[in-house]
Amino acid sequence: MTFIKISIAMMLLIIQENILWWRIFCYFIMSLQGVYGVGNTFFILLQCRPLEASWNAAILKQVGGSCLPPIGINIASNIGSGINIATDILLSLAPTLFLWKLRRPLREKILVGFLMALGMFASVASIIKAMLVKEFGKAADGWALTNAIATWTALEQLLGMIAASSPFLKPLVQSALQMMGARTARNGRTETQYDNR
Repeated sequence: MTFIKISIAMMLLIIQENILWWRIFCYFIMSLQGVYGVGNTFFILLQCRPLEASWNAAILKQVGGSCLPPIGINIASNIGSGINIATDILLSLAPTLFLWKLRRPLREKILVGFLMALGMFASVASIIKAMLVKEFGKAADGWALTNAIATWTALEQLLGMIAASSPFLKPLVQSALQMMGARTARNGRTETQYDNR
């Protein structure tokens, strides 16, 4: 998710690179994601000693060692979920600040806005994952809970990749809508040049 969100922030930076507050916003998101990504990686690698105990609890009895208690994992997961949800919402809604200023047909603005707001669905996956993590260490079937958390994590990443790629899907979606009889531009053509004046 770190690399996905940094790539989205870099794309947004290019769109309005002459505006100081926009540059500060994009660099803040990139810095926050970079720090979180590195910190989360170290947390995962250091939560159990030896590392194999992260996926094989039986090794703790064989060779000794220790893992963080479930409460520590819950706290770290909640902090990560908060960062993910906040950045998902910020990166999804930020383009609307300049989207409505573009001199484009309303239907086209709605289409581009919808494609760029797909990141909100990643926020939903992150919220559901955060609710599941609360049961970590308490659930009767830990294996099923772990699989559910992993599934929502993968779905969050997939939706993030779709959101990052969605602006480039505009011509394809616009062509598909035109083939079904909907017109997104006044003259019925797919146009990709934007006027920021």
